[in-house]
Amino acid sequence: MCLIAITSGRLRQRVLTFDKGDAATHSFDFRPLFYLDLYSAIRKETTPINYDLCFMGTVHSGRYSIVKSVKEWCDDNELRCYFYLYMQNKTFTMLIN
Repeated sequence: MCLIAITSGRLRQRVLTFDKGDAATHSFDFRPLFYLDLYSAIRKETTPINYDLCFMGTVHSGRYSIVKSVKEWCDDNELRCYFYLYMQNKTFTMLIN
């Protein structure tokens, strides 16, 4: 559970969580990561879906090996995936059809 307490002085005004289940269980406000209201229009899009799985993120610690394992799993299961991996001062994209 990840909580954000928005405070004014010493009083807690709201408690937010990134976990939908925790929000329901504890009556917290649900706040998705990286969400903007304009994203709600995406559900109305009729553009064909090109990938079954997509990951965009920073490569750190063991993440590259995890991404590589996921890629192999997708290949084995005939899933189309797209990875955009960012490294410090270098950006590279691995596109997998």
